[in-house]
Amino acid sequence: MQALIVLATPEPRSANGRLATASERALRAAGWSVEKLDLYAAGFDPVEAAGHYRQRAEPVCFDPQVEQRAAVEGGCLAPEIAAAAESLEAADLTILQYPLWWFGPPAMLKGWLDRVLLYGRFYSSERRYDRGPLRDRRALLSITAGDSQQAYGHDGLGGDLAALLWPTLFTLRFVGFSVLRPSVTFGVHGGLNAAAADGAAVELRLRRTEERLARRLPDVFQEPELPFNGWSDFQEDGRLTPEAAVHSPFIRHSRNFEGLPAWPGLFAPISDME
Repeated sequence: MQALIVLATPEPRSANGRLATASERALRAAGWSVEKLDLYAAGFDPVEAAGHYRQRAEPVCFDPQVEQRAAVEGGCLAPEIAAAAESLEAADLTILQYPLWWFGPPAMLKGWLDRVLLYGRFYSSERRYDRGPLRDRRALLSITAGDSQQAYGHDGLGGDLAALLWPTLFTLRFVGFSVLRPSVTFGVHGGLNAAAADGAAVELRLRRTEERLARRLPDVFQEPELPFNGWSDFQEDGRLTPEAAVHSPFIRHSRNFEGLPAWPGLFAPISDME
């Protein structure tokens, strides 16, 4: 089995660097082959721009989708993008390891997704979701968050974590991945004095996450994936069919949120406070 770990943190000795190493160690111990891509260490340029395409399909107006598809078909992708795309296709499991910054992934990781999930290779108008090219592969978000689990509840001051993670989880599903429950380590603070103020508690949380990853990762293909609606659940106008199941608050029949499933199984099992 092959795994790809994409690390997006500017400090490799940080909690996220440590967790990426823990995941790599656990998978290798189980006999997996592992590639770890440290985006900051590699100096990855996250900004999609015309300058990345040496043979422009449309030289007057820059359209990323047009240029991506032309580069895919012409075999003239930037070397770092071609390598990353091959790694994604080769991996049975992809782990995105990052800190939650401003309620989302760091710009470095968002830009990596912008540039690497190539139009014409990883999606097209008919090749998305359960028809996506990366189906049969699994993806896992492994993140750290600064506040407590309670603060990321549906009524928490940090915002509902399921809602915060939805765009990234849905992006992975968009290209076909079977998306797993995220691994979240709560209470990993930033700031110069955070470690001194709460060092023992943070260390305990990180150790628990490392132990949980060591138990979990070798058997991820035995886990149920997060439920998403598939192509057959939608009408020609793009709306849910009346009989389609509702799996989460994010795609639903009614404007009313009350009584909807809160993505069962997403939140409680990922806590490091179990």
